[in-house]
Amino acid sequence: MKIDGSWLVADILDNAVDPEAIGFGILPSMAPGVPIQAAAGLGSAWSVSAKTIHPEEALKLIDWLISPANAPRWVVEGSVVPTTPVDASTLDVHPLTRQVLAGLPLAIAYNLDVVLPANVNEVTLNGIQAMLAGRLTPSELANEIQAAWTEAKAAGTILRR
Repeated sequence: MKIDGSWLVADILDNAVDPEAIGFGILPSMAPGVPIQAAAGLGSAWSVSAKTIHPEEALKLIDWLISPANAPRWVVEGSVVPTTPVDASTLDVHPLTRQVLAGLPLAIAYNLDVVLPANVNEVTLNGIQAMLAGRLTPSELANEIQAAWTEAKAAGTILRR
């Protein structure tokens, strides 16, 4: 098992020996009444140079690229999860892509591994694996993550605003 995200679909389809043997799932809510959220890893980061002589044209291009009309194309041609909703049931895509898209009408949360220190990520990923295998309780994992955070904070490796 690997805890990862929807951005991995294209790599799996291109490189896995048997992509049919791979599935995606969404981790459960952390507590009753707390909505399930997906990490934000959708779309791409587009930017325009402040020195461009064609800012309006560049923005129109970006708008066109991420428009709802182009969402199916991103899915079919690139196995990319678009930034706008798309009905995968009408598209000719791999079942893995369809499975990932079916789980996306969720609230979007921060992509934590991008903003958390490396030691917190390592403890979290290994700890989730251990918890799912029954070697660690949720409380023990929470304590280990908190200890890693405290260590990162003391070392000055946390992101500051």
